[in-house]
Amino acid sequence: NTRPCHGFAPGSNPGTRTFECSQRLIFSLPIIPLLAHAYKSYKVYRVIVLNLLAQALNINIYQKNLEEKLDTILAKADYQITKSDIRHEIRSNHKMTQKVLNELEREGLIKIIPQERTTLIKITKEGILHLRRWNKFYIDLYREQIMDHYRYVGLPKWFREAYHDGGL
Repeated sequence: NTRPCHGFAPGSNPGTRTFECSQRLIFSLPIIPLLAHAYKSYKVYRVIVLNLLAQALNINIYQKNLEEKLDTILAKADYQITKSDIRHEIRSNHKMTQKVLNELEREGLIKIIPQERTTLIKITKEGILHLRRWNKFYIDLYREQIMDHYRYVGLPKWFREAYHDGGL
C-alpha cells in the first residue's frame, strides 16, 4: 500500500527523485539544484564595483563635457571606499574580491591604495570614461544577474539613474 506523498506520484515524473520514508511510504520530490541562485561571474562584480566607485564621486557620469571636468573632480574627490566595503557590496569572499580588484587595477580602471589597517580603492579617469561608454552594454548584458544580486535590498541608485539620465 504505497501512496504518493506531497502530491507527487512515486517515480512517475522524470524531474523527481523517489524516497522511502521510515513508515514505508514512498514519495517523489523535484530535483532542486544545490545552489538556489546562479553563480555570478567576476565580470558582473566588475560592473558593480565600478559603479559603486563612480557613485561615491556623487556625479552624473552621463553629464555633458564630463571629460573636461574629470581631472578637477578626481583631484577634489574625498571619498573612502575600502576593500571591505567592496567585499560587502558584491557579497563575496576575499578571493573573489581580490580577483575583481586585481583585474580592474591591471586594466587601469581603479587604483588600490594600501593603508596601515585597510586598503582604499579609487576609480581612475579611465575607469569613469570606460564606465560611461560601456555601462549600458554591461547592464543589458548582466541585467538578470544584477537584479538577482540586489533582489532583497533594491536596485542601487546607479542602476536606476542609468535609465533616467540618458545612459540607457
